[in-house]
Amino acid sequence: MIIKSKMNPSIDRDLFCDIFLAFLMASPLLLYVTPVRGMAIYIYSALVSLIAFFYLVKGVRFDVFYIFMFFGGMLLFVGGGIFIIKNDYRSLLFVFNIFVSFLMATILWRRPRVAVIASLLAMIFLFFWYIYCLFYIGYTPSSANSYLYGASRNHVSFLLLLSLFLYYSTYIYHEKRFSLIPVIFMVPVSIQLYGRSGIIISLMLFIVVVFYAILEGKAGRRILLGLLFIFLSILLFAGLKTTVFNNVGTNFGDLSSILELESNLSSVRWEMNFEYIRSLDLSSFFFGSDLQSIQLIAEHDGNPHNSFVVGHSILGIFFLAPVVALACVICFRLLFRFGRKRLVISLLLFLLLLRASVDSLFFYSAFDFVLIYILILSFLSSGTKSGCSERGISEDHS
Repeated sequence: MIIKSKMNPSIDRDLFCDIFLAFLMASPLLLYVTPVRGMAIYIYSALVSLIAFFYLVKGVRFDVFYIFMFFGGMLLFVGGGIFIIKNDYRSLLFVFNIFVSFLMATILWRRPRVAVIASLLAMIFLFFWYIYCLFYIGYTPSSANSYLYGASRNHVSFLLLLSLFLYYSTYIYHEKRFSLIPVIFMVPVSIQLYGRSGIIISLMLFIVVVFYAILEGKAGRRILLGLLFIFLSILLFAGLKTTVFNNVGTNFGDLSSILELESNLSSVRWEMNFEYIRSLDLSSFFFGSDLQSIQLIAEHDGNPHNSFVVGHSILGIFFLAPVVALACVICFRLLFRFGRKRLVISLLLFLLLLRASVDSLFFYSAFDFVLIYILILSFLSSGTKSGCSERGISEDHS
């Protein structure tokens, strides 16, 4: 007796396509830990552009397709105009990166299963990679600076945090059950990496995620999570005070010198921000500025340690105006269309932007798609169920 398989071939193809897209969407985070990340970024950008084009042609209505083409045309017009005025090729790279990032964010939003797989894959891979570095490279500050090729330990903290932002925003938006272990684990990790901004953002992310879990949990679970939240908060803040403000031994190096360096760097960052603002005239305000012309920033290899300064220096008012407009719209929607889910995802977006304000991590970079993706989720989220009917997302949130 021959038993015929009832498996639908289209389901297999859809699952294979979603897994492939998930690997592609997670590739900027996965490839960043490799020595070939510079070349790999160009490869995935070309692949994303090609796949997104065919996806738009076959998977969306023509009016939506025309909206994408209009958006791309506007970006090209702005980037080309700035290039003609300033003769700065970065404006063209900026608008191309934003368009690719917008395509990636749209694919993640339109295909929830891809977003779920990609976020889980990136988080698991990066935390296992961190544990490997911790045991095989070392746990001292100098060792942590060797985890990434050509990047400091602050980038390690940022990379792990970015995977958590992607994971929790996706799972909260689609109302899937998530684990608290990663966000709890991230706090001691950020302390080990000795980045002050990383520690603060990790603690704030911990508070936001656990608070949402308490509000969304059942009555008994809510009480248990509340007690866990209070207990861990006391332990974490006590541990932070003990670790950061006291010298715990030579195994971790000279913490006082590390903290002094962090403090000096923070003050220099503020000075660079003010110096950049003071240097603006009418032309540079509207069309951007040359960072190398500002002495204090030039002394730091042209790195202002502020993503917003980098973005404005490239596109000027054409970068600043959309950022301010989007911030106003998000605040307006929170005030007049309040929802618990929207509030939490907006807080995640705010924390990510706060991290971007103390280092040159976005605008433009391989991670802009995460920021745009969470921005889309904050616009579309509400206090009710997401009601997503996309393939691969069931109503069972287990």
